[in-house]
Amino acid sequence: MRTGRMPERWVSGHCVEDGHYSGRVEHIQACVAANCYPHQPPAYSFHDLPTKQQEIDYLPRHILDLTWTCRTPRIEGERAHEGGCCKTCEMLSGFGITGRSRSLPER
Repeated sequence: MRTGRMPERWVSGHCVEDGHYSGRVEHIQACVAANCYPHQPPAYSFHDLPTKQQEIDYLPRHILDLTWTCRTPRIEGERAHEGGCCKTCEMLSGFGITGRSRSLPER
């Protein structure tokens, strides 16, 4: 881990509106285990799923602005723009969150 310390627990971030994908938790657990190897991964803490509105209300705006949820971004030059037509973009537009873009990470 970046800090040199193993985390004690972890949670996955999804909401009620995301629906249920039966393999999601197992897939994430496998990724965490791979990142922790050769050490044992931390415990997974499952919490009641919040609604998207609860997530938005909970996060400070400067943190919310760091999130990226578009599943079909448009790439133009060195920037990625939310496409506006995927399930998540349509959901967030109902909360007034639209048209975000950001610089692509350096490779």
